[in-house]
Amino acid sequence: MIFGVCYIAVPVMLAVVGLYGALSSFLFNAIAFAFVAPAVLFGLEVLRPKLDLDRTTDPVLPVAAGSFMTWALLHNTLPFLRPFSDFYATELAAFIALNGLEAMLFAMLLATFVRSRAQGFAVGVGLQLTFASVFVGTLLLIL
Repeated sequence: MIFGVCYIAVPVMLAVVGLYGALSSFLFNAIAFAFVAPAVLFGLEVLRPKLDLDRTTDPVLPVAAGSFMTWALLHNTLPFLRPFSDFYATELAAFIALNGLEAMLFAMLLATFVRSRAQGFAVGVGLQLTFASVFVGTLLLIL
Protein backbone atom coordinates (compact mmCIF):
# COMPACT_ATOMS: atom_id res chain seq x y z
CA MET A 1 0.00 0.00 0.00
CA ILE A 2 2.74 2.46 0.93
CA PHE A 3 4.53 1.79 -2.37
CA GLY A 4 1.35 2.22 -4.37
CA VAL A 5 0.44 5.48 -2.68
CA CYS A 6 3.87 7.12 -2.31
CA TYR A 7 5.63 5.88 -5.44
CA ILE A 8 2.83 5.52 -7.99
CA ALA A 9 -0.48 7.27 -7.25
CA VAL A 10 0.64 10.53 -5.62
CA PRO A 11 3.71 11.15 -7.86
CA VAL A 12 1.63 10.53 -10.99
CA MET A 13 -1.10 12.86 -9.72
CA LEU A 14 1.47 15.56 -8.85
CA ALA A 15 3.17 15.17 -12.24
CA VAL A 16 -0.16 15.44 -14.07
CA VAL A 17 -0.98 18.74 -12.34
CA GLY A 18 2.58 19.99 -12.89
CA LEU A 19 3.79 20.11 -9.28
CA TYR A 20 6.34 17.30 -9.48
CA GLY A 21 8.19 15.79 -12.42
CA ALA A 22 8.22 12.21 -11.13
CA LEU A 23 6.82 10.25 -14.07
CA SER A 24 10.31 9.31 -15.26
CA SER A 25 11.21 7.84 -11.87
CA PHE A 26 8.40 5.25 -11.87
CA LEU A 27 10.52 2.51 -13.47
CA PHE A 28 13.41 3.15 -11.12
CA ASN A 29 11.04 3.06 -8.13
CA ALA A 30 9.58 -0.23 -9.34
CA ILE A 31 13.08 -1.74 -9.59
CA ALA A 32 13.95 -0.51 -6.09
CA PHE A 33 10.67 -1.93 -4.77
CA ALA A 34 11.49 -5.29 -6.36
CA PHE A 35 14.72 -5.35 -4.32
CA VAL A 36 13.26 -3.98 -1.06
CA ALA A 37 10.08 -6.08 -0.77
CA PRO A 38 11.82 -9.48 -0.58
CA ALA A 39 14.42 -8.08 1.84
CA VAL A 40 11.69 -6.76 4.15
CA LEU A 41 9.78 -10.04 4.03
CA PHE A 42 12.98 -11.96 4.76
CA GLY A 43 13.81 -9.61 7.65
CA LEU A 44 10.35 -10.06 9.15
CA GLU A 45 10.66 -13.83 8.85
CA VAL A 46 14.10 -13.91 10.50
CA LEU A 47 13.47 -11.32 13.24
CA ARG A 48 9.87 -12.33 13.97
CA PRO A 49 9.06 -9.03 15.69
CA LYS A 50 6.44 -9.05 18.40
CA LEU A 51 3.62 -6.55 18.28
CA ASP A 52 3.55 -4.21 21.28
CA LEU A 53 0.07 -2.74 21.41
CA ASP A 54 -0.11 -2.05 25.15
CA ARG A 55 2.11 0.95 25.83
CA THR A 56 2.08 4.34 27.46
CA THR A 57 4.34 6.02 24.90
CA ASP A 58 3.70 6.14 21.19
CA PRO A 59 6.84 5.89 19.03
CA VAL A 60 5.12 6.81 15.73
CA LEU A 61 6.47 10.37 15.67
CA PRO A 62 10.06 9.35 16.59
CA VAL A 63 10.04 6.71 13.80
CA ALA A 64 8.76 9.31 11.34
CA ALA A 65 11.27 11.92 12.55
CA GLY A 66 14.22 9.52 12.26
CA SER A 67 13.13 8.47 8.79
CA PHE A 68 12.33 11.96 7.53
CA MET A 69 15.47 13.65 8.88
CA THR A 70 17.72 10.91 7.51
CA TRP A 71 15.99 11.10 4.13
CA ALA A 72 16.48 14.88 3.99
CA LEU A 73 20.15 14.60 4.96
CA LEU A 74 20.84 11.84 2.42
CA HIS A 75 18.94 13.63 -0.33
CA ASN A 76 21.07 16.73 0.12
CA THR A 77 24.43 14.95 0.45
CA LEU A 78 24.43 11.98 -1.95
CA PRO A 79 25.97 13.20 -5.21
CA PHE A 80 23.48 11.52 -7.57
CA LEU A 81 20.36 12.99 -5.92
CA ARG A 82 19.00 16.50 -6.46
CA PRO A 83 19.63 18.74 -3.47
CA PHE A 84 16.67 20.74 -2.24
CA SER A 85 18.23 23.94 -3.55
CA ASP A 86 17.77 22.66 -7.15
CA PHE A 87 13.98 22.30 -6.82
CA TYR A 88 11.39 24.92 -7.71
CA ALA A 89 9.47 26.04 -4.61
CA THR A 90 6.21 24.24 -5.52
CA GLU A 91 8.08 21.11 -6.57
CA LEU A 92 10.04 21.10 -3.30
CA ALA A 93 6.86 21.55 -1.26
CA ALA A 94 5.18 18.63 -3.07
CA PHE A 95 8.33 16.50 -2.74
CA ILE A 96 8.63 17.17 1.00
CA ALA A 97 4.91 16.53 1.54
CA LEU A 98 5.10 13.24 -0.37
CA ASN A 99 8.10 12.06 1.61
CA GLY A 100 6.51 13.24 4.86
CA LEU A 101 3.47 11.12 4.01
CA GLU A 102 5.74 8.16 3.28
CA ALA A 103 7.59 8.65 6.60
CA MET A 104 4.31 8.73 8.55
CA LEU A 105 2.88 5.65 6.80
CA PHE A 106 6.05 3.66 7.46
CA ALA A 107 6.15 5.01 11.02
CA MET A 108 2.62 3.76 11.75
CA LEU A 109 3.67 0.33 10.55
CA LEU A 110 7.10 0.14 12.18
CA ALA A 111 6.10 1.72 15.51
CA THR A 112 4.19 -1.44 16.39
CA PHE A 113 7.49 -3.35 16.58
CA VAL A 114 9.47 -1.08 18.90
CA ARG A 115 9.33 -0.60 22.65
CA SER A 116 10.58 2.97 23.11
CA ARG A 117 10.87 6.29 21.36
CA ALA A 118 14.66 5.90 21.05
CA GLN A 119 14.22 2.52 19.36
CA GLY A 120 11.60 4.11 17.12
CA PHE A 121 13.96 6.88 16.06
CA ALA A 122 16.70 4.30 15.35
CA VAL A 123 14.29 2.21 13.29
CA GLY A 124 13.35 5.28 11.23
CA VAL A 125 17.02 6.06 10.59
CA GLY A 126 17.70 2.41 9.72
CA LEU A 127 14.80 2.35 7.28
CA GLN A 128 16.18 5.27 5.28
CA LEU A 129 19.75 3.92 5.39
CA THR A 130 18.41 0.62 4.04
CA PHE A 131 16.54 2.43 1.27
CA ALA A 132 19.70 4.41 0.44
CA SER A 133 21.75 1.20 0.29
CA VAL A 134 19.23 -0.41 -2.05
CA PHE A 135 19.15 2.77 -4.15
CA VAL A 136 22.95 2.83 -4.47
CA GLY A 137 23.05 -0.90 -5.19
CA THR A 138 20.40 -0.53 -7.90
CA LEU A 139 22.35 2.34 -9.46
CA LEU A 140 25.51 0.24 -9.48
CA LEU A 141 23.66 -2.63 -11.16
CA ILE A 142 22.20 -0.34 -13.82
CA LEU A 143 25.37 1.62 -14.48
